[in-house]
Amino acid sequence: APVAMRLVHHRPLASQLEAVAALRGGNLVERSALAVYTARLVSVLMGLGGVALVSLVLHVLYLVARGPVLSESGMRSRRWDMLKDELRLGGVVDKVVGSHAASSHATGAREEAARKLIMNHARVLHDITRPDGQPKTQQSLARLPGQECEVDAALHQVACRLLGTSKGKPG
Repeated sequence: APVAMRLVHHRPLASQLEAVAALRGGNLVERSALAVYTARLVSVLMGLGGVALVSLVLHVLYLVARGPVLSESGMRSRRWDMLKDELRLGGVVDKVVGSHAASSHATGAREEAARKLIMNHARVLHDITRPDGQPKTQQSLARLPGQECEVDAALHQVACRLLGTSKGKPG
């Protein structure tokens, strides 16, 4: 019964459409093969566009959820940035961890040395690991080309100890 009522309700619209079609002398919409294929092509392209959009959104969400992936050099740079922040915010810790050689030096001298090393670590690293010629500075240093990672780790440890920390953690 409800279906029949809906059909009766739409009957005036159907009769109006039939009247308009009769006045036009035929169908309301002329269907040609080209129009049908064009409509199908447009609907397929819209469907593919929707799939591509959903795929793109899911890929972006995956990248956001995964978080940043840092290369080895990116991790080294991040460690040095953390030391720069520590230097800006906290300075040198008065209590030096362990019996490091740095413990025999005044806090101000250690802070100055740490600041110079941290701010110029890229130049110092390049100077030590350059494969060509003698070092530009500190000519008594041995060159270590190809060992950038190890030299960078050693310089980082020296900077940490000058700041009064061990492995970058407060002492």
